Parts: sequence; C-alpha cells; structure tokens
Amino acid sequence: MSGAHPGVRNHSLVTSRFISGDIYSQILLIQQDHFVAGMPVVLEAPPPSDDTADLPLDENDADNFALLAAALVWAGKPDAAIEPIERAMRLNPYHPPVYFCYYGIALFSRERYDEAARQFERCKAGNPANQWPYIYLISTYSYLNQDARAEAARRQLGEILSRQGRGPFTVKE
Repeated sequence: MSGAHPGVRNHSLVTSRFISGDIYSQILLIQQDHFVAGMPVVLEAPPPSDDTADLPLDENDADNFALLAAALVWAGKPDAAIEPIERAMRLNPYHPPVYFCYYGIALFSRERYDEAARQFERCKAGNPANQWPYIYLISTYSYLNQDARAEAARRQLGEILSRQGRGPFTVKE
C-alpha cells in the first residue's frame, strides 16, 4: 500500500496494547475526526481486560495515567477509567485542566452527570478558550434538564468558535 498511512490497513487501525505512545496516538486520531491521510479510520479496542496492572506505564507519570483514562473511556470502558484519572490527579496536583475533562467524560459515561458537570466546569475555568468542556457541558446539562445552563454553554461555545474564525455551533435533536 504505497502512499498509505503506515498504521492503516483496509481502513482500520488495530491496537494491540495501551502504552503511552499508543494511547496518545489513539487520542490524536479521535481528535482528527477519525481520519488519517484522508482515509476513514475505525478504532478497535484491545481485547477486554478488567486489569490494567500489566500495562508498562511509569508508576509516577501522571500524563500516562490521564491518557490511559481517556483511551479507556473512548474504548467503551468508563469504569476502568476512573482509577487511572484519579491516580493521575493525585500524582500531579497541579495537573493541566484537561485532566478535569478526562475525569468528567468518565463520570458522564457512568451517568454520574452532576459530578461530570463539576469536572467540566473546572476544566472550563482552567482554560476558558478550550472548546471541549463547553461541548460536554451542553450534553451534561441537557441530561440534567438544566436547559438554561446548556444554552449558556452553547452560547459561550459559539463565541469561542467565532473568535477562532469557525462557523456557528448548532445542536440537532
């Protein structure tokens, strides 16, 4: 397959293990709207496992645990993501605001919407120009039937996107 992305075969990317580089690569692929070199990518989770103890992660590297949590959520395993993100937050009490988003996503996936909203608000407070906490807050507040807050988050997101020169944000039902 000349000219193709080295990790893409038959339009799919299959990962065998989560290690720091693989985790980060998966997150970047997800953030690129599931496309690599113009080709659609299907991310497949590794075989199910209830134990992440066999992962070759540096025990003191908070970022590895935060990225592991994000990858576990996106692999459909939010229960397994809670411990790694909490550990990452303990390892680095001055962590970047995105850790709050990772934690919020895990909580949201477990239908713990009140707790998720608090984490997304903390992420937003730490980096008000980041669009992602607003996107998650719109959904979270909608699930909590807090329409005014969801609408406020949508307006704020629209302002952020406008400043970035991007189009308006709309929510379809």
